[in-house]
Amino acid sequence: MENFYIGQDIVAIVDHSQGCFKKDDIFSALDVDFTKCCNKPLVDIGIKEIPALMYQGECDCGAIEFTRSPVIWFHSKCFVPLDSLVNIEELTEILEFELIT
Repeated sequence: MENFYIGQDIVAIVDHSQGCFKKDDIFSALDVDFTKCCNKPLVDIGIKEIPALMYQGECDCGAIEFTRSPVIWFHSKCFVPLDSLVNIEELTEILEFELIT
């Protein structure tokens, strides 16, 4: 697991299943948190629900969490820190590796 921090630039390594982001999109981590059920790492990339109504999310462990927060949290495994990449060739190599595994 990557150790993300607030303000860190991160890059998506997969397309979101419902189109919230695409692979190679770059974001700033606005907040980091963990699921309450099984402590999975989450990151806020600034995508919000409109309107801010009750949101139901299912964790990998099967637990269902509810929140009134307008923030949509994403599993951190969808991202890697941009500052850990040396150059574009390294970014391409990491993204291709993620597709294979």
